[in-house]
Amino acid sequence: MDLLSRGSPAAAAQVLQRASIAEPGSRSVREALARAQFDAGRYAEAADNFRVIVEASPSDDYANFGLGLALARTGNPAAAAEYLALAAAMRPHGDGTAYLNFTPEADRVRDGYGDEKYARLVVLKDRYDPANLFRLNQNIRPSRPAAEPASRVLA
Repeated sequence: MDLLSRGSPAAAAQVLQRASIAEPGSRSVREALARAQFDAGRYAEAADNFRVIVEASPSDDYANFGLGLALARTGNPAAAAEYLALAAAMRPHGDGTAYLNFTPEADRVRDGYGDEKYARLVVLKDRYDPANLFRLNQNIRPSRPAAEPASRVLA
């Protein structure tokens, strides 16, 4: 996953492909592989792996969303629309501004949560993860470098 977070999706896909062969039943490995393939522009392969997850767990909104995006990128908008609609329907509390598990841009993450919630999340991040160890997907960055001591307390 480190390769993926550092912007090397092709290298991550290579490593995750081997992991997927070694652990064919691992949903988390398959999801990471599909995400790496998508980020590397290997949309048909990503669609195949997201489809395996959807077939095993039809209520997995993230896999439905990933499958829809991958199908859209392969030029199959009709099939993409079906899976994207399913993913949206499974997220009744979403506001439609962002699908946070597929949002690498920091501003979109902030927009997805809204300013008030995002500020509270930064307080939590500062307190529990000031070194930004948990930084994949919808990362909330700490408000200061990790070397500074945490001084804020949750309200």
